[in-house]
Amino acid sequence: MPFRRYWDIVLLAFVVATFLVLGVVYSITVPLWETPDEVHHFFFVKHLADGKGLPVQRAETRGLWEQEGSQPPLYYALGAALTFWIDTSDAESLVWVNPLGNKGTPESPGNKNVFIHTEREVWPWRGTMLAIHLLRGLSLLMGAGTVVTVYALAHQVFPAERWLAVAAAATCAFIPQFLFISAAVNNDNAATLLCTLGLWQLIRLLRKSENMGAQIQSSNLPTFQLTMLGMTLGLTALSKLSGLALLALTGVVLAWIAWRRRSLTWFIRAGALVFGLATAIAGWWYLRNWLLYGDPTGLRAMFKVVGRRQNTPANLQDLWGEFRGLRWSFWALFGWFSILLPT
Repeated sequence: MPFRRYWDIVLLAFVVATFLVLGVVYSITVPLWETPDEVHHFFFVKHLADGKGLPVQRAETRGLWEQEGSQPPLYYALGAALTFWIDTSDAESLVWVNPLGNKGTPESPGNKNVFIHTEREVWPWRGTMLAIHLLRGLSLLMGAGTVVTVYALAHQVFPAERWLAVAAAATCAFIPQFLFISAAVNNDNAATLLCTLGLWQLIRLLRKSENMGAQIQSSNLPTFQLTMLGMTLGLTALSKLSGLALLALTGVVLAWIAWRRRSLTWFIRAGALVFGLATAIAGWWYLRNWLLYGDPTGLRAMFKVVGRRQNTPANLQDLWGEFRGLRWSFWALFGWFSILLPT
């Protein structure tokens, strides 16, 4: 291994190790439920871990999973497999809502805690607290996987500038908001990892197509790469609905490669393999939603639980407010969108 390549790996390992240390600090110090929707994500996991199957969303019989019960189940199934052996019968007694809690208004003073906390949250962890910290650890490992995959993705995009790959990984790892969510019970961690992995696979596929040179007319399929891509797409579709955008991007990439090959047959065969695998992995969940709710995404049922915004036209002030919130929450907005970094 060339020295420069070895040094890059050492730097990446340092970035990942530092990320994990900081993530453990976040996980231990952030109080129970004080990350966005953590309580709802946990109760979805608990429902599966208790052997009750997937939640069925009904506005009149809302569970403690609230709108998260409409989410694709991959993250929650992994969490249930990790924690099913733990007695979490004390979970509901730990949900003590602060009636004056500040949720979504970071510029308002006081009452930053949305829940009231007791000494039951401190070490040694038992019951629900043990399950929570195991789930936060699972999320943190997914976050570390995302950091490594960002490195691989940047290296594919800029193969001659290896330092950029390390810089990209470090930038991802040390964004405070990314650390915060990576140390929380939240399905965003699975979705982010899988989407990043899918982007890396697409870039590799494009690189291979560009490097084929005289063989560009060949109709041979890179079967292994396409199989791995199809599996990633299926898992992404089972992690979060926003992951479906990766399927659309994949269609564009396959069409571009097929156009360069001047081969419709290649597009049909590659698409059948990739999307066939993705459907085999994730299609059952969308079919379930269609049969239960008449909507493959399950959004209709979710809106009945969480409600909709007022149907009023957005003005520039509204859009600016949304942009400001996006900027804050991208960089660092802790609690339930209630704690800004000190100025």
